Amino acid sequence: MDSNRRLVAIDYVKAAAIIAVVFNHSGVATASPLYSSWDFALRHAWVGFHVPAFLLVAGFLYSREEPYSVSDVWRRLTRILIPYFIASAIVFLSPYWLGNDVASLAHALAFGSALGIYYFVFALTLCILSTWVLSRVSQRTLLALLLLALAYVLSLKALPWLRVYSGHFWLIRDPFLNFYFGYFLAGWLAALNLPALERIYQRYRLAAWLVFAASIALHFGSLSGWSFPVTPQAIRIAYALSVVCIIILLTRSLSLHPIVRTLSDTSLAIYLFHRLFEFAALPYTLLWHPALRVLCLALIGLSASIAFCLVGRRIFGRRWARTLLGA
Repeated sequence: MDSNRRLVAIDYVKAAAIIAVVFNHSGVATASPLYSSWDFALRHAWVGFHVPAFLLVAGFLYSREEPYSVSDVWRRLTRILIPYFIASAIVFLSPYWLGNDVASLAHALAFGSALGIYYFVFALTLCILSTWVLSRVSQRTLLALLLLALAYVLSLKALPWLRVYSGHFWLIRDPFLNFYFGYFLAGWLAALNLPALERIYQRYRLAAWLVFAASIALHFGSLSGWSFPVTPQAIRIAYALSVVCIIILLTRSLSLHPIVRTLSDTSLAIYLFHRLFEFAALPYTLLWHPALRVLCLALIGLSASIAFCLVGRRIFGRRWARTLLGA
């Protein structure tokens, strides 16, 4: 979309989402005997909107009515992939890389597995590659694709054989099972139809907030073990969309706070590098109370990665820091 149509609320969505990402990774693994209810509450219960939020924002910002050229797509890809390759190279040189040969290194680069959290790059790359086609089809076709993606997710409870992959590695990378492509399409269509969406919201304001509240209640109810006649993926979709909509509605009339701007502008670099700082600090916090450990690691992940960005800007300049580090 055109830069003059960008909403300040988008920066608030990105800021909230990157904080959720950092909290999600701030602690021990779920299989660890040190994992506790505090980890679940602070790191997992509320953060499920983070990846959807970034894909919605990407679709919103990449959306445009004129066709993308191959060079346009390449430019979008390099803005993500150059910082990703540099971050992955740092991981390969760190103690946290578990591979041991060229084949495993190439596989990690191709599928975003160098650090375990880079699968988002794989998903976003697929979405960016689709922009050449998406920019050449009608909005009716885009809507049909979105509905097909949603229908696939909703049908999985009754038709589990529709799942293509098995195993955690591929399941978290499936752009349809996880609705990654659907979020990207939803953001794209939202950017093209902002006035219409505003009119719908103004007409059905109360109903919208009731849907948001019900979606959030379903999400936390499912985490508490309640059973619902829909797939867990559908509940996660409703929760993620509701949280993003709430953030937008609550912040769209605000001015852009400097902290929010910093979190938004450096969100890619924070995502790529925060886990390394958390890994380094984790051994020193293992005996702490779980709540304190999570909060401390989240603070370290955020502050250290932001400081890394600022240092990168000082060394390379703002333009090259954005190109090389995502800062």
